[in-house]
Amino acid sequence: MPAVPITRGKVESLEADADRAWPARQTITGDGWSARWADGMHRRINSATIGPDADLVSAVRAIGSFYEQRGYPPTVKITGEASHPDIDAYLAKIGYRRDALTQVRAGDTLTAVADRRVEIGADRDSWLAAFAEIAEYDSHAAVLLGEIIDRMSEAWFAVVTDRGIVRSVGLGVPVPPRLGIFAMATRPDDRGRGHASAVLNTLMERAAARGMGEAFLQVLDDNDTATRLYGKLGLDLRYRYWYRVGVTPGPR
Repeated sequence: MPAVPITRGKVESLEADADRAWPARQTITGDGWSARWADGMHRRINSATIGPDADLVSAVRAIGSFYEQRGYPPTVKITGEASHPDIDAYLAKIGYRRDALTQVRAGDTLTAVADRRVEIGADRDSWLAAFAEIAEYDSHAAVLLGEIIDRMSEAWFAVVTDRGIVRSVGLGVPVPPRLGIFAMATRPDDRGRGHASAVLNTLMERAAARGMGEAFLQVLDDNDTATRLYGKLGLDLRYRYWYRVGVTPGPR
């Protein structure tokens, strides 16, 4: 499916809001590049970006050193519109593998209608426990996700509960003028029952009421079920990004 035509400025704006919504523990910046670190939890906040005007070779060298110090493979996030034009070919040439082609989807919140099945306002710990169970996060991953949530300026915890069991969850993160939507998960036996649509519509309606006219989310490109759902809800494909991943440093 082709993306809606988009400018470099719009991509940079959406990427900046995504980084604000899903904050890294540490970010360093160089001349035309930046690198994020969050203890290895989630690619976006453990990856670097290299802008069109950076010195490519020196940026890659600095990024490699940053991640080597943390025992993590050097990882670079690439968009066709806002990254250095030669970065993908250069990283492929020096042995970085391509990984995790991802769609960024966005849409108008003003037509969304809240669903009474959805509760927004669950406490952090109960929502996190429910998400970890549904998404099959181990205890360490759940702790790191909790730390990401704690760095957010605001988080909306959405749940659908039926007969005492949480069936579906989602997380809204206001980054005005947009709402970021993350951590969508539904129990396998409860899929196809409209729970995810209910969560998304309710989060978007709340965003509209708070003056945020656009919502965005990210989804892996090969997740056909999710991309069909998001398209039906007016969250259209705007652009794609992917990663190039180098070799994990050996033990010191």
